[in-house]
Amino acid sequence: MEETFRPSALGFRRRTAALGRAAASPADESLGPHMGTCHSKSVSRRHLTISWDPDRDQWQLYVDSKNGVVVDTKFWEKGKTVDLFHKSAIKFGPCACYFVLPGGEGEPVVAASVAAPAPPP
Repeated sequence: MEETFRPSALGFRRRTAALGRAAASPADESLGPHMGTCHSKSVSRRHLTISWDPDRDQWQLYVDSKNGVVVDTKFWEKGKTVDLFHKSAIKFGPCACYFVLPGGEGEPVVAASVAAPAPPP
């Protein structure tokens, strides 16, 4: 069966957010803000974390999943940290998204455009 993808925007209201598999129950808020992106089992509940590093003045992605993440066509394994830039392409499982800075380079992030499969029937 072919999955249906829909574009959406995930807004960042804090300097750290985790992305991963959408759960049937609410995310554990003790882990910090969580954005469910798809329902695929190939995506961990907490697949990656995007955060701001004020010491480096840089947005970063930390790989939380043993399945890894592809950023700008390069595969990164669990435990690795990758610098993110305006329009960095991110792929994990069937989810593909772009890290978008609203004004281009140097401004804080407010959204990531995501194409994610529709929830199962």
